[in-house]
Amino acid sequence: MKTGNDSLSNAEYDVKAAKIDRLRRQDLNKNKGSTEMMAFFRSYIAPLLIVLVFLVAMVAVSARIFLPSDMMAPAPIEEGEPAPAVSGAAASDLLG
Repeated sequence: MKTGNDSLSNAEYDVKAAKIDRLRRQDLNKNKGSTEMMAFFRSYIAPLLIVLVFLVAMVAVSARIFLPSDMMAPAPIEEGEPAPAVSGAAASDLLG
């Protein structure tokens, strides 16, 4: 029992199947360049960027060793009038 197009002979069916297969391969070849580009990015560029970010962070943290000792200390806290405390009622007024 044949389904679909019963009027096609085996030779015609083979020709149509070969044409469809060729079109599918052409479509896959069109996208091959972008797939190779993405694989290159994942294999080389992304790890390089990760290592560079790590190195920049490490240099920034390590730079404190070379600062003069007076610059390594935390910022001084000025003795002055303390900030007023916010009561519960005032806080609710501020929040709306």
